[in-house]
Amino acid sequence: MAAQPPRNVSSYPPPTLGPIAQVAYLVGDLDVAVRYWVEHFGVGPFFVQKHLKFTELVVNGAPSDVDFSIALAWGGGVQIELIEQHNQAPSVFRGFPYGAIHHVGIRTMRLAEDAARLRTAGMREVQRGVATSGTVTAFFDGNPVCGIVELIQPADGGTLLEKMKKAASEWDGKSLYGI
Repeated sequence: MAAQPPRNVSSYPPPTLGPIAQVAYLVGDLDVAVRYWVEHFGVGPFFVQKHLKFTELVVNGAPSDVDFSIALAWGGGVQIELIEQHNQAPSVFRGFPYGAIHHVGIRTMRLAEDAARLRTAGMREVQRGVATSGTVTAFFDGNPVCGIVELIQPADGGTLLEKMKKAASEWDGKSLYGI
């Protein structure tokens, strides 16, 4: 049976919602995954944030104490995010196979407006978090048509992203981690 699109397909957000700036993968061991991406794909250096902290994290309408770490690198015009969940708490990451593309990310400075557009397109918000840094993220499920989309509203306005791009352009191709 062919996959059915979400309701209101004709009202999908216009291309101004994007561009897709991130592709994220779930991994079983963050350090092993970072080394693999550096050695086999030439992506790096990675910027690691262990055991991210949130002032608010809601999964399917209920608070969650999910514990996870991420590694971020810039490669080939897109940010690569590797995610390792450390506990069994409810999260958008649970139930996906390791190594699979988990979501695509879109940076925005208009999270509320863009979230409304995704809801209008038939997508359902499944996780929202406010990190201690002030960055806000919201994950939307668009299955079976487009999988998971993350909206990212960086608290720093994109300073870290620019730092990663610069580090990638100056990278020696060997070191695993950025500073």
